[in-house]
Amino acid sequence: MTALKSFVASVPILLASAAGPAYAASQTLHSRRGDCRITVPANWQVGMLIKSSAKTADGSMWAVISSSAPGTDLALSKKVMEASYPPIHVYEDTARRLFYRYDADGKAGYYVGVPGKGIVCGAQITLPKGNEALARQIAMSVAAAP
Repeated sequence: MTALKSFVASVPILLASAAGPAYAASQTLHSRRGDCRITVPANWQVGMLIKSSAKTADGSMWAVISSSAPGTDLALSKKVMEASYPPIHVYEDTARRLFYRYDADGKAGYYVGVPGKGIVCGAQITLPKGNEALARQIAMSVAAAP
């Protein structure tokens, strides 16, 4: 197969993987007050006590969604989070989303913050290194609840 034919044959696969979820089935978690949401793989177990968190059966991956106090903006959340979890790599730092990776005791930790209705929806995601595509997929699902 020529290089051009190989490339053309791979385009639908590349587009499908870029546009679709990294996991076939999903579940949506809401923050404690219900004003923020995050989508995680369906096979992750929702916390028994903290329903705004979920993890894999072996505990190697987890995510939690929360909402800030009313009146908090993304700039303040950024200061607080970066002081507690210094960024190693920033993926997005805009008025619509803060998304970065930090060190989580040998694993890759990710923080995502998005503005909501007078609040900030914040999520922390922890995965073994090498799962950046899954982290990005989960991070892009963080949003204010409708």
